[in-house]
Amino acid sequence: MKNLRLLSSVIVLLLLASSSSWANNCRSKSGIGFRGNYWNMIDGQQRIYVYNDGEISSVNVGGFGGSLFFFTRVQEQLSMEFTLGALAAVVEHREYYHWEDVEVNAVFPLLFGFRYDLMSEKSRSAMQPYLMFGAGAYILNDISVQEYDYHEEEVSVSSVSRPGVYVGGGANLMLSNTFGFSYDIKYHWVDFDDSQYQNGFEFGLGLVFQWGRFRK
Repeated sequence: MKNLRLLSSVIVLLLLASSSSWANNCRSKSGIGFRGNYWNMIDGQQRIYVYNDGEISSVNVGGFGGSLFFFTRVQEQLSMEFTLGALAAVVEHREYYHWEDVEVNAVFPLLFGFRYDLMSEKSRSAMQPYLMFGAGAYILNDISVQEYDYHEEEVSVSSVSRPGVYVGGGANLMLSNTFGFSYDIKYHWVDFDDSQYQNGFEFGLGLVFQWGRFRK
């Protein structure tokens, strides 16, 4: 039953992508949206270890987060875009009787870039693919949480900012004049001093809302 529902959803999305859009062929002036994201920014494979001597330990699990983005059109096929994101990975989680230690690495990208629409204004397709590129600051946070006897807790946070750039592409699947789905893939190059972090692809899927009419 679940497989049938998934197949039906995929078919509906493909039909929507290949059909004409409900929207008119006027470009929206501005828009805002949010995506759920995945980026395996921690070097190494995702592993989980469980011990039978009373200690439970997990290593390198995560790379999930979200992002909020805003864009405004400056030319017919060119837009400026600002993105605020947050992703976290549990580097190590150890639990032993009355003692627990959690190490978390978090990345907060603050990005500014440009997006170029691949289809002209005359296109009435619901699928609107684009390319994008930009740069920004990547704020790295190493968070350590230690709990003793389930009463005492100690939290330490260290932060540092690193410059970086990104390139990628994506598409908006518009279901109406103002609402649609948004999907993108970015590749990040960041000046990581810590070998624990790594450059790589970020995948995002979410919703987008548009308004206004762009006038040449």
